[in-house]
Amino acid sequence: MIIYFSGTGNSRSIAQKIALDGERTEEIFDIKEDVLKDGRIGIVFPVYCADIPHALYEFLKRVRLDSPYIFSIATAGGGAGRSHGSVAYLLKEKGTELSYSDTVIMPDSCIVFATPEKLREKLLLAEDARAGEIRAATEIGKKNSVRPSLPEGALNRFMWKFFGFTMGLYNKKVTESCVGCGLCSAGCPVNNIEMKDGKASFVTGKCENCFRCIQSCPERAIEFGRLKVTDRTQYLHK
Repeated sequence: MIIYFSGTGNSRSIAQKIALDGERTEEIFDIKEDVLKDGRIGIVFPVYCADIPHALYEFLKRVRLDSPYIFSIATAGGGAGRSHGSVAYLLKEKGTELSYSDTVIMPDSCIVFATPEKLREKLLLAEDARAGEIRAATEIGKKNSVRPSLPEGALNRFMWKFFGFTMGLYNKKVTESCVGCGLCSAGCPVNNIEMKDGKASFVTGKCENCFRCIQSCPERAIEFGRLKVTDRTQYLHK
């Protein structure tokens, strides 16, 4: 079984490519069980502010993974930070352990750290090979040591506050350019966008800051404070 969270498609793509033939592959928001039991369970996720997404934190607090072989695969524009340690910590809290971890460097979906076009092309060309290496390693049950570390630590909290303050990350708005296509609302993993009078509108404030909505808007009608999509920064994994 492969479970994943994906903002702009990097982790979804890797999850699908490392899955064995016929293996269940599902995004965490679609999983209703409280216990997942399988011969192997892979967790694929993007790295946000050097740690796991809050949605994955909440999922692993809620769901117990029952498997002799659990592995975590991070997709990141730079490095994995403390993310694998966070997964190991949350698994240990429920009496299981992380057997293996690996990280795939992918184009960064965060506008602040947009990956240059030439490097983006290079990383996407290398994706299949990296996914193949991980698939082969996890198929034979390869293991490595992952030290548990407390998730959502001081550095992670500081980074979120820094971006929130300097970039206005939590001041999201939809401009008059919105044509009401509904892509952002349909794609939001936490249902934080709804359509009102033919326009998109942010609702509850439980945003994951995954950048899916701002990156998928064809009219570039969504702004995160000072952050606006440009030709250089717009990115969705196809």
